[in-house]
Amino acid sequence: MLSAYGREKSSFHGNERIQGKNAGLTGHLSEILSNLPLVKEFCAEEWEKKRGNHWIHQLFQVNISNSLITNLLLQLKNLASLLHTTAMIGLGLWMISHNEITLDIWVAFYLYSQNLLNSFSRIMSIWGTVKSSQRAVRRITELMAEQTEPDDPCTGSDGMKGDILFENVSFSYENQPVLKNLTFTAPEGKTTALVGPSGAGKTTFFQLFERFYSPDQGSIRMGKTDIFKLPLVQWRRMIGYGPQSPYLFSGTIRENILYGIHRPVTEQELLQAIEDSQCSDFIRAMPHGLMTRIGEGGSGLSGGQRQRISLARLFLQNPKILLLDEVTANLDPESEYRVEQALARLRKGRTTFVIAHRTSAVKDADEIILLNSRSFNTPVPERSL
Repeated sequence: MLSAYGREKSSFHGNERIQGKNAGLTGHLSEILSNLPLVKEFCAEEWEKKRGNHWIHQLFQVNISNSLITNLLLQLKNLASLLHTTAMIGLGLWMISHNEITLDIWVAFYLYSQNLLNSFSRIMSIWGTVKSSQRAVRRITELMAEQTEPDDPCTGSDGMKGDILFENVSFSYENQPVLKNLTFTAPEGKTTALVGPSGAGKTTFFQLFERFYSPDQGSIRMGKTDIFKLPLVQWRRMIGYGPQSPYLFSGTIRENILYGIHRPVTEQELLQAIEDSQCSDFIRAMPHGLMTRIGEGGSGLSGGQRQRISLARLFLQNPKILLLDEVTANLDPESEYRVEQALARLRKGRTTFVIAHRTSAVKDADEIILLNSRSFNTPVPERSL
């Protein structure tokens, strides 16, 4: 029984190490496979091969060590079982020869002891299985204990309106302050540009606005309503986000344009969104038009085409508030011109926030907010660029 317990306990720790090494190897492979162009560009194949071999070697060593210990303890268990059987037979023969017990009593006792030993072995086997799963269960428990976003029903946003007010908003990542006492008002229906060096908090501003994080202090309001008191789904459906690198999935162009649209869309609305986003020319040239399939991440399309498809999605979403994060930063001049034309249509009558480093991207802004790494909150109420 003790050897069985020791074997299962050692197996638990061995499985814990194996799971850790497996997680490391899986993370390494995932990282490499998602960045293959970068690896090839820097001719880093040999380096990554060495890193991969290092993880594989570690996993191999842990598996070998765990197998050796497990098999050694298994043999010790078998040896203990053999010694037990030998002792029972020897002791039984001695007691029978000295008329201490009869043969039938010895047989009954022997069978009883064997059943008892087998029962203990089965219990320890089950216990070992439980302990082997304990690491995964512990990690799942930690994840389940994390605070989740409220799953509030959407109550509609037709009546929501007003200026966006940031009042003394501060936010830090652990002990690293990013925004400090940020205060400004973004007029309803106008375009507000956020400019400043990297690390000044522009992306953090968007993450706070979309309620991915909560500010350490201060409030964010739309009109007189604190946005953190609104149902989360209602708030996010009011926002349309245009990222620098658009999110596209494997599937048809039509499926990607309709992604996340929570209402019936007529064919006329779809075609109008395609026209407004400057997508019609390249979609017509596709072999199957809207039903043309694209690869993961939008492979098969140029950067400008992917960006315009994401804008078509925004036209269909018809949000009240737009967040545009360097939408034209990675585009060639022709694609940039087409995307800017689409953006001009999209911004009309909507409260818009634009992140930009280039002057051309904020030339049409009604207000400019300058963020810097020291004051974080220098508003420029009039367009000055």
